[in-house]
Amino acid sequence: MREPGVNSRPAASMVKVEDEPQSKNPNKMWYAGLCGPEFDEPFGQLKPQEAEGSQQGSHSNSNNNNKDNNDNDSSSSKPNQASTPNSRSNSKEQEQETQHPQAEAEQLGAIQQQEQQETQQQQEQQEQQEQQEQPEQQQEHQEPQPPEQKQEEQQGPPEGQQAEGEAEKKDGDAEEQEEEEDTADEWKHQLPPNCGKWAAAISVKGEIFCPPWDASHVLRIIASEDGQDIQVDHIGEDLGVGRCKWRSGVLGVDGKIYCPPWFASHVLRIDPVNSTSELLGPALDDLSAEGGVEDSTNPFFAAEGLDGPGKWMPGLLVADGCLYCQPWFASRVLRIDTKTGSVELIGPDLGQGPSKWWAAVLATDNAIYCPPCNASHTLRIDIATRTVETIGSDLGGAPAKYLAGALGSCGDIVCPPFSASKVLRIDCLQKTCGVLGFDLGPGEAKWRGLALSPDGCFYCPPCSASQVLRIAPFERFEIELFGPDFCHGGFKWATAVMGEDGNIYCPPFCAHKSLRIDVADRSVRQMGPDLGWGGPKWCHVEPHEDGFFYCLPNSETTCLSIDTVVGTLEFLKPDMGKQANKWKCGARSCSGEIYCPPYAAPQVLKVGFMRLQRKDKWTD
Repeated sequence: MREPGVNSRPAASMVKVEDEPQSKNPNKMWYAGLCGPEFDEPFGQLKPQEAEGSQQGSHSNSNNNNKDNNDNDSSSSKPNQASTPNSRSNSKEQEQETQHPQAEAEQLGAIQQQEQQETQQQQEQQEQQEQQEQPEQQQEHQEPQPPEQKQEEQQGPPEGQQAEGEAEKKDGDAEEQEEEEDTADEWKHQLPPNCGKWAAAISVKGEIFCPPWDASHVLRIIASEDGQDIQVDHIGEDLGVGRCKWRSGVLGVDGKIYCPPWFASHVLRIDPVNSTSELLGPALDDLSAEGGVEDSTNPFFAAEGLDGPGKWMPGLLVADGCLYCQPWFASRVLRIDTKTGSVELIGPDLGQGPSKWWAAVLATDNAIYCPPCNASHTLRIDIATRTVETIGSDLGGAPAKYLAGALGSCGDIVCPPFSASKVLRIDCLQKTCGVLGFDLGPGEAKWRGLALSPDGCFYCPPCSASQVLRIAPFERFEIELFGPDFCHGGFKWATAVMGEDGNIYCPPFCAHKSLRIDVADRSVRQMGPDLGWGGPKWCHVEPHEDGFFYCLPNSETTCLSIDTVVGTLEFLKPDMGKQANKWKCGARSCSGEIYCPPYAAPQVLKVGFMRLQRKDKWTD
């Protein structure tokens, strides 16, 4: 154990609380809350009562939820406002007292009229029942007749009965139409769990734009420089209510946002300056809704929305101004030129197999390498020649082999095994790849995330593996398992971030607690309170200044703040509820605050801060 001293770190199990500020900036207090209008489920339409207000800047609801002390102070300092509702209510009571006799008479008249209508309806129902019973009794005593004879006898009912029958038919048709409308709307509530409104957020000069996932329009979020006024609205054309249209976007060199299609048939371009959206290029790969990752019950794939046949992954924007997207279910690589807006498919036909390549890494040889997920070979995209090829040995068709990769200090790409049994090494100079190290055993989802530490090694928290994996990508590769045994299975930790203190922090995916990997001591410990097993709790991690990371709640009830300067946690109130898939992404505004478009949640999430004039306000 390290002796306490000036440079020693606090205990990793410490949980940061509001009365113990240890931030580098004590003049800010962070909070989380909902803001902007509410959206109808599941297609992101503005509710009627919110549509008008969404066109104007409105104060954030989250400020009201998280400034109780300030609200109390302001209410006490404005007695006129506090007394206004009481005076109005007293005047209303006086008006009700003066109008009481007239109101009572009107109420009695309405009751009598309602009773008369009910008696008339009862009499009409009795007459209809008697008329229906008479033909039935006659049919019981009659012998069976041929169909033609029955039709002739049924052609001439009395005129009164015919009018009543037509009225009943109209009522029945109206009821059937209402039932058909109800059943037509039922499918909206029976959509799969991954249905959501917006799954990506791109910040352009402080304004945030979100391409529609299941929603029908692009979402725009504009916050004032002080973060007090927030405008949330739709822009661009109606893009339809189809599912899973676009799950990513990138800011191009021309200042516009380009979104490769997931289920959609075209590339989407968003113009932030003119607040417009348009579809680019030809229709691309009409894929069926069958297939997906073989194990669709995998909670990690479900949390990412990847248990379906999407076309292309987000890809990489490189120095030539083009976005290259590796195929997920599509058969060829997608190239989008963000200088000209042109769209084309490059390279050979790679087949229609599912879930081919997940990760993409830009190497020093100006090529993009994609380790195989369900594909059998590694994919290489040469940017200079615009050629596509597969390299390395055949790794088989087993599903979900590798889901992550990173470039090491020696120029090689290392990939921890997700469901494969060994680490994958891609030699970018030789354009070869192969597995190395000892067999890490069978099983799925062993390691998902990895972080590069200052010592040049990669550290991977255990997802369903039992220990932390360390990969040293030097001339002589070293692979090591260390730390306590957390048992196999469980989808424990899926994300790893490098902290400012030199340690690695991992929010829980399904684990009970957060994880901290001490690189210097090569020790592993859990931190924070026991949250119980289950999830996914937090999936998306948004970095911020001063070494802070903010984790957006998926099924958890609060935002998680990780201070990697002193190694502490904080749960940002208020409680957001246990609904799953609330928010999937976030982006920073011009004020430095984080805004997250709603996925399954009804409103935008704001992770903001209040500027404090005095440090003792934090500790009050």
